[in-house]
Amino acid sequence: MNLAAPLRPPLLLLIASGVLAVGVNVGDRNPSPLLPRENPETSEAVVPDAVERVAPAVVSVYSTRAAGRKTSSLDPLGIADSSTRTEQGLGSGVLVRADGVIVTNHHVVDGATELRVVLADRREFRGRVLGSDPQTDVALVRIGAENLPVAAFGDSARVRVGETVLAIGNSLGIGQTVSSGIVSAKGRANIGILDDENFLQTDAAINPGNSGGPLINLKGEVIGINTAIATRTGGFQGVGFAIPSLLVTEITDVLLRDGRVTRGRIGLTLQDLTPPLARAFKDGPERGAIVTDVPEKGAAREAGIRRGDIIVNFEGRPVESSAELRHRIAMRGAGARVKLEIWRNRKTLEIVVRLQEAEGSSPGHAKVDETGDDEPAGSSSGLDGVGVGAVSADTLHRAGVDEEGGVIVMSVLPSSSSSGLRRGDLIVEAGSQLVHSSSELREAVRRSDDPVLLRVRRADSCLYLSVSK
Repeated sequence: MNLAAPLRPPLLLLIASGVLAVGVNVGDRNPSPLLPRENPETSEAVVPDAVERVAPAVVSVYSTRAAGRKTSSLDPLGIADSSTRTEQGLGSGVLVRADGVIVTNHHVVDGATELRVVLADRREFRGRVLGSDPQTDVALVRIGAENLPVAAFGDSARVRVGETVLAIGNSLGIGQTVSSGIVSAKGRANIGILDDENFLQTDAAINPGNSGGPLINLKGEVIGINTAIATRTGGFQGVGFAIPSLLVTEITDVLLRDGRVTRGRIGLTLQDLTPPLARAFKDGPERGAIVTDVPEKGAAREAGIRRGDIIVNFEGRPVESSAELRHRIAMRGAGARVKLEIWRNRKTLEIVVRLQEAEGSSPGHAKVDETGDDEPAGSSSGLDGVGVGAVSADTLHRAGVDEEGGVIVMSVLPSSSSSGLRRGDLIVEAGSQLVHSSSELREAVRRSDDPVLLRVRRADSCLYLSVSK
């Protein structure tokens, strides 16, 4: 999978012309059954009407990040500038609130030190990230403007395969562009792009620069956010993917409320119940998710779930697939008590489980403050806009830094000049000095030159960052 190919001059514009033969009715004869009958919903006027409803709310997003910085695998269009050691990224977005809140892709804003947003009317604003979720590739950006046009969101669950759709965005950086196609598939998962996948697939042309822009229906409703393409050449080859609108609005609500997405987990491994497997479970259900493993430590084991159980209902709703169930568990959040209906040995059981926090919860940003007065969470670190906190001995042991110690990054304000740090990072060293507390970090930062050299643990890797005070 490759979302974006680098734009290298010269850009060839291939113009093709031709004649399309269409059937013509003569007199009162019935048209050929092979030719489509006229449908007012798909008449020629509908497409421009739909575009006119949404296009004013579509924006272009230009990002600046450190050159050579590895962002997500869904990297937006980037053109490196070796003289300034920065890269310029390009994407799109869509206004969802009149006070300047924009939905775009996480990979469009990931690692950006500066965001520039250009509206359809060519006004330009500086943007700041309100919240971001790598697992679904959804991010929110705010600009300082009021009374802006807003796009209406439709119900992606009602989208039909074969339905005509339009993609709008700053394709290849040449300006706002509209392309058309159909929905070629729904519920695309296991593509290997994101942790949480449930894509709409389309053959509407999506190119670098379209990332974060809307996929709309003929009513002028946003039914998805364009995020990736499948390609072997770096260009569009007829297979594009969009995040469905229901997932986008769900993540948007959480990011606006909390600034991050905290996912729940039960602690088990799941597999789809296929027809052959359903037949193997005699007198068993036809749909559901099979529990293939239950770790010794976890909410599932504590609740009594066993290997071989089939989860058929979650919170009173049927389970259609393991991917769907994982998403529903994740979005209920840590600490929630959920009811599962399980089939086991030809009997149906009800089990209540208290969800734990998933390790893959999004790192997030400072919580959105509608007054604009964002404050970093945690203790002062001595670094601009960065809040830190103490780390438990168990966390240090799992990170493999028992003897070194460290402090955890609790928050990084969007306006912070300490670019590169993320919520959840473990700061082990500052200015060649090991730190075990926020006070030690502040003292090390005070003694260090500006920028400060930090050694940081992030997930399973260790890296150095040069961070401004």
